[in-house]
Amino acid sequence: MRRSVASVLGVAVMLAGVLLGAGLLIAGLWAGSATAAADLRDDGIGPLRLGERFDRAETKALRLGPGGLYAGPGCSGLREIRYDIRFGAVPVGVMAMGEHDIIQQVEATLHAPTRAADAEACMALRDDFAEPLVQRFGSYERQWQTAKPVSTEFLARTGPVVVVARWFDTGGSCYVSARFEAAPE
Repeated sequence: MRRSVASVLGVAVMLAGVLLGAGLLIAGLWAGSATAAADLRDDGIGPLRLGERFDRAETKALRLGPGGLYAGPGCSGLREIRYDIRFGAVPVGVMAMGEHDIIQQVEATLHAPTRAADAEACMALRDDFAEPLVQRFGSYERQWQTAKPVSTEFLARTGPVVVVARWFDTGGSCYVSARFEAAPE
């Protein structure tokens, strides 16, 4: 009996070591792929590209293994792929959505900070967030403002991307994002 308990314990320890080693290898591979997951292109970010089939983008994203990867149903039942990266020096969520198994929108959203003292500070967050986009696609070609019932949107286009700072005056919050769309404004 003692021998069989010792054998089982030995196998369990060996299996735990193998699993730990595999986990560290996978984590190392994922960490090394962060640059590819954040690669800026004219049609998207990393494997999330406008016009790409969802199954292909999902396979590529799974291979890169960025943090927080999710693929499945999203807003309004649309298919969605999303993950977390660093965009320049800030934490960002990247998401693709679309219909008919084709990606029609890619959006990067600033995770933090999301508070601003005023509308000007919110626009400054947008501009800091957009720095990698401006470096890749050039200076803003156009800037405009849109008043919404509970927010004011400050938009700017750089190449194929519209960068948005949505300022919510009542809560002092600032939602910052960048959108690649199949049918740009």
